[in-house]
Amino acid sequence: MSSEKARSEGIINPVLLEVKRQLQGQISIFSCEEFNGEPEAELPGYIDFLLSRSPEQLFIQAPAVILVSAKKEDLKRALGLCLAEMVAAQRFNRQKQQPRSTIYGTVTSGTVWRFLKLE
Repeated sequence: MSSEKARSEGIINPVLLEVKRQLQGQISIFSCEEFNGEPEAELPGYIDFLLSRSPEQLFIQAPAVILVSAKKEDLKRALGLCLAEMVAAQRFNRQKQQPRSTIYGTVTSGTVWRFLKLE
């Protein structure tokens, strides 16, 4: 698959939907949504994928727990972006009074996956 969008729809989204099925719908999955964990800190605006431990699917609710960045090639550069998204999720959860000790992130090209853990 030659584009980030094709990877997102063909590889990553089916994996995340299976996670949701395995957890019996107790999470919500958001794709290409605006997400400003702390706008004044200028943290990322749009995420590729975000999983929330809330089954509410209308809008992103705390706690945000996993962020996924789909990238075409340069995973090294994407790691920094994913980490910024994870910090934004940590701050979002704290602001919504649902802090979590751990936020997970992953950067993938669809075939190569790199996993991050923010404590």
